[in-house]
Amino acid sequence: HGEPLRMIGIHLDISDRKANEQLRRELEAALRNNQEKLQELVRLQTSKLIEAADAAEQGNRAKNALLANVGRELGGPLTTLADECAMLLQADPGELPRPVRERLIRICEASRLLSERTGRLLDVSSIESNTLEVIGTPVDVRWVLEEQCEAMQERAHDRGIELRAPQCPEDLVVFADRARFGQVVRELLDNAIRFTDRGHIGVQARTFDGWVMIEVQDTGVGIAPDQQATLFHAFLPDTDGQLRLQQGLGLGLSISRAMVDAMGGTMGVVSKPGRGSRFWFTLPLAASAQRVSATRH
Repeated sequence: HGEPLRMIGIHLDISDRKANEQLRRELEAALRNNQEKLQELVRLQTSKLIEAADAAEQGNRAKNALLANVGRELGGPLTTLADECAMLLQADPGELPRPVRERLIRICEASRLLSERTGRLLDVSSIESNTLEVIGTPVDVRWVLEEQCEAMQERAHDRGIELRAPQCPEDLVVFADRARFGQVVRELLDNAIRFTDRGHIGVQARTFDGWVMIEVQDTGVGIAPDQQATLFHAFLPDTDGQLRLQQGLGLGLSISRAMVDAMGGTMGVVSKPGRGSRFWFTLPLAASAQRVSATRH
C-alpha cells in the first residue's frame, strides 16, 4: 500500500581509494614536471658540451697554427746559425784558438738540437691537422739502417756503448717514405743511446708475410709496464723527473708512431725494467704494397 516494509543498505569507506587516486595524480604530475626539467637539463648540458667541443677544436686549431708558425719562424735562423758555425769549423785549426773552436762546436750542437725540436713541433702540427705528407716509394732497408747507424756511431762511442752493424738481408725493399723511414730509425737509435749506460745496441730487419719488421734493441734501463702505456702519447714523457729531463719535449715516439701509421705499418715496444728495451715497427714489402706516387694522411 505504498509503505516500505524494510530497507537494506551498504556503507563503504572509500577514503583510502580516494587518497591513493590523489597520490597517483600528484605523482604523475611530479613525474611529468621532472621529465620536463630533465629534458631541459639535457638540452642545456648538450649545448654546453657542443660549445666546449667547438672551443676545444678552435683551441686545437690555434695551437697547431702556433706550433707551425713557431717551427717556421725558428727553422730558418737555426739552419743559418748551424751552417755558419759549420763553415767556421771547416777553417784551418790554426786559424781558430782552441777555446773559440770548442764554443763553436757547442753552438753548432745546440742549434742542431733546437732545430730538431722545432722540426718536431712542425710534425706535431701536421699530424694533428691531418696534413702529414708521406711520399711512398721503394726504399732499400739496409741502406737506410746503415746510414742512420753510421750517423749515430759517434754519439754511441761518446757514451761508451757499442752500436753494432745492422743485421739486414740484401736487396730488402719496403714501400715507404725514405725520409720518414730514416727519421723513425734515428729516433729509436737516439732513445736507445740516451737510456743505455753500458752494453750494446742492435738493429735488425726481418720479413714475415709480406711485411718487414725493423727492431732496435738495447741493454739500457728498460721501461716499467705502467709507463709503456704513455710512451707513444705526445707531451707525456716519462713520469720520472730525470728521464723527463733527458727526453725533452716527449714528442719523438708519438711522432714516430704517427709516421709509421701513415706509411701503413704498426709500432710497439717490449721492455722490462733493468733488462733493456726492444722497439719495433713494421713496413710493407715493396712487392706486396699498393704502389702510389704520393699519399696524404
